[in-house]
Amino acid sequence: MWLNSLDHRIHISSIFDPEVCTGYPLLLAVEAIQPGCVNWESAYIPPFKPKIFKIASVCNCNLVVDVCFTQWRLPLVNIGGIDIAEGKRMAILSMVWQLMRHHINMGGDSEGNPKAERACITSPFKIRSECAAAFEAPWRREKRSSACAPRWVIEEDVLHWANGKLASNTSLLIPDPSIEGGDAAAAITIKSLSDPKLGEGWILLQLLATISPRSVNSVYVLPGQTKQERESNARYIISIAQKLGCTMFLSWEDILECKGKMMLVLLASFMLLDNKKMVNQQHKLKNEREGVIVKGDARAEEEEAE
Repeated sequence: MWLNSLDHRIHISSIFDPEVCTGYPLLLAVEAIQPGCVNWESAYIPPFKPKIFKIASVCNCNLVVDVCFTQWRLPLVNIGGIDIAEGKRMAILSMVWQLMRHHINMGGDSEGNPKAERACITSPFKIRSECAAAFEAPWRREKRSSACAPRWVIEEDVLHWANGKLASNTSLLIPDPSIEGGDAAAAITIKSLSDPKLGEGWILLQLLATISPRSVNSVYVLPGQTKQERESNARYIISIAQKLGCTMFLSWEDILECKGKMMLVLLASFMLLDNKKMVNQQHKLKNEREGVIVKGDARAEEEEAE
């Protein structure tokens, strides 16, 4: 799911798909993570001729390993391009995991890194630590929190942001029958990451509409009372999120099952998107103000010259 979301030219059903052994999907993934890092003049684009299939696959895989090891300094131990080209499952799994881990790290370390800023804007919280702690055992989190290092309160941060965004939107895509009277939009709250209402889908679409109002068409938003309606909403959520630039680490089936960890990753990607839009708006306002100041200084200089 993550690989397919990086580039529209990547279509694989499994990371062990024979197409992955050609190295081309991995090259597209590496290029999507950091544009300009792949030397496409040395790459081979499938379909390959039978005589050069093995050579072209190894060359592509060597390019991927070179970028990961030389440019990104990823810890690839005893993994070469020929291992991926031969379809060794451990080598492919390690490579894809390191790529995914590096992509998450770029979300948290883009500040001060001009190459990473092209791919991601810094999240309000360190998304690397967020995602790592999300899949960490509770007893390990408690043990770490008892030490001198502060404990990340991930779920509370994400829920606080999501409920704040929902409360800021005054219009409802779907009226909630459980809310009677008053400001219905402000009364929508997500109690937990395992809230069954998230599985209905319309609250997540409401959240996306708050972040980017033009991205959600209310015609396709359903109440989510039946299995077909929930499935339709879940597919629509994934489609909109991908179009807005969110990196998807889950499928629409995970939304239906309403898994807490998957919901955390989904809402974290929404939070990152919202922060990116806010940063872009701040930069735009700053540039406009600087432009006004420059024009004002120029006029003042002209008046003094006259």
